[in-house]
Amino acid sequence: MHHTSARLLAVFSPHPDVTLLRLESAMPSQGLLAGQFLMAKVAGVRWDPFLREPLFLAGHEPETGAITLWVPGGAPSRERLRALPLHTELDLLGPMGVGVAPHQEWRNLLLVAEGLAVGPLLLAMETALRAGQAVALLSVTPSEQTPYPADALPVSIEYQRATRGEAGVVTQELIRWADGVIAAGSQQFYHHLVNELKNGRPGQRGGFAYGLLLEPFGWQPNSMCWGPTRVACAAAACRACLVELRREKPLACADGPTFDLWSL
Repeated sequence: MHHTSARLLAVFSPHPDVTLLRLESAMPSQGLLAGQFLMAKVAGVRWDPFLREPLFLAGHEPETGAITLWVPGGAPSRERLRALPLHTELDLLGPMGVGVAPHQEWRNLLLVAEGLAVGPLLLAMETALRAGQAVALLSVTPSEQTPYPADALPVSIEYQRATRGEAGVVTQELIRWADGVIAAGSQQFYHHLVNELKNGRPGQRGGFAYGLLLEPFGWQPNSMCWGPTRVACAAAACRACLVELRREKPLACADGPTFDLWSL
């Protein structure tokens, strides 16, 4: 884990509920993984009403050292970060959490997002494209919700969108195409996705599909939006981010947020 400062270089809002912050940082960019996050706060503030906010890594540039953080709305602490002026200094701790990288032997990577839970997958997309892998992104979004815009994604990926009711047919086709799957969403979402995996790839088990469990980070599957986070210390001390799985009760900040989908 590193403690460093970073200067805000650019702000990009591809969706009304999402902001991406591009930062100039001295944090080593090698080894950064999708699913990992940084604990961020505004630097130089003596009294701050907000705790550090866990922000998922959404990109890194090995050539320049710049990193990109995913900042969804839905909480006062994140709304303040979304409104920061350029050149603001941020105080960062991390990277934290268990991440995942596309396996080298994979040729085709399928990314599956529950609605606007796209951000934590962006670094996996970037890593796979650098390695020459083919990438498809499936966003399962309710018909009444504005999906993540296609023009905010690389033109070299295949982007498919489906509503909750029609996702099964699309998912089956993509699962048979994929050599590996990385998903982002809720336990409820993964219950349906695992059933699709069993139908599309019978006999397939661990090492094929991974899920980033986002509810402790504020993802609300019923309303399909982001809310306040439960990840407070990111040091496995407060236990506020404990999640109940089938066989264990891990902490999302230390044991996750990346899990093998079969364990969810």
